Amino acid sequence: MRLNRIAIFIICLGLTACSSVLGKSHLQDGIVLGMINTYPMIERDFERGMLLRARERVLAMKPDDSDYMRAHKLLDTKIEPARRRIFTHYLRKARKLEAQKLWSEAAWAYDQAKSVTIKPERMEAKRVEMEMHMRQVRMQGLLELRRKEDQFLLDHALTFGLPKGVASDDEIFLRKRSQYLEIIDDRADLAYYEGRRFLRLDRPELAWVEVESLLRLESKSPRAVKLRDQVLEAMPASFKIPSYRQASKPARSLQRVRKAPQAADVTEKQVRTALKEGRLLEARGLAMAYRRNEGKGAESLLAQIQNKIESRAAQLFEQGSRAFRKEALDNAIANWSEAVALMPEEREYVNALHRAQQLKERLNLLKGQHENETVLEVE
Repeated sequence: MRLNRIAIFIICLGLTACSSVLGKSHLQDGIVLGMINTYPMIERDFERGMLLRARERVLAMKPDDSDYMRAHKLLDTKIEPARRRIFTHYLRKARKLEAQKLWSEAAWAYDQAKSVTIKPERMEAKRVEMEMHMRQVRMQGLLELRRKEDQFLLDHALTFGLPKGVASDDEIFLRKRSQYLEIIDDRADLAYYEGRRFLRLDRPELAWVEVESLLRLESKSPRAVKLRDQVLEAMPASFKIPSYRQASKPARSLQRVRKAPQAADVTEKQVRTALKEGRLLEARGLAMAYRRNEGKGAESLLAQIQNKIESRAAQLFEQGSRAFRKEALDNAIANWSEAVALMPEEREYVNALHRAQQLKERLNLLKGQHENETVLEVE
């Protein structure tokens, strides 16, 4: 069936740029190299969702080919309208996300638009621009956190005086102060090595977060000064480093949807009831509260619940995989969504759900279930 063919091949493409999957050797100067371009091949590529490849096959056909007219009719009536519809959809989405300053999501949408456009360099430039915005915002957030953490440590180190009534050579107190200072030294060492690592990875903005911390903890250190100079030299001109004296807005406190159970309120019976009724995430939360209250057998309960969660998530993932193979896309998404809710840290589950959701969106566009929009001026 067509849906199955499109699903398999689009998933294999990874919903990324077609050219990167097909390989540079396949496309060059608008010509499909090393391939026999017949009408059935063009039609098959179109059905599989490989729109750029189908387009290139048509354009590579010679005028004296018996299928030349038929292929160009398919190009004009189906391939190009589908390709442009998908391109316009993702470009509009990208621009909307960009206007909302949702940089990471906008970069993804521009990348999707790039995968179906005949002028990918423009979309790639926008994707890079969105990524740079995202990196700038991430650096600012990390800097704000690091500055607060370092200041807290240093403030307490400077006020780590002996309390009244304790001898100046009190062994216990001096040992604790020494341990506190060792924490600061270890933090400085970690900042130095992390800064060098980020610099090697060509992420100077992340290296700056580390080197600024190192300079606060070791202001006169030659290694800190040297690393600072190296990072500043590698820093893109577009990046802006917020002033250290710049006042930051206080983070808004999160509103609790409901009151979390207190450890003293939780009993083993409550935990087991939730587990028996299949409320696995709630059972885990209750078990953790029960453990904080030093409940008897709490560790064993937690391990049992975790095993149940992993088993249920694996079962849901397998059910979703079977549904996907049977072309039941909505069912697959529903099962994979539950699996991700149980184990959001499992990348296999997250990636499968993400690809399936993108696939559903793209198939809807290919079927023309969205409004026909005028192609934007980029093309």
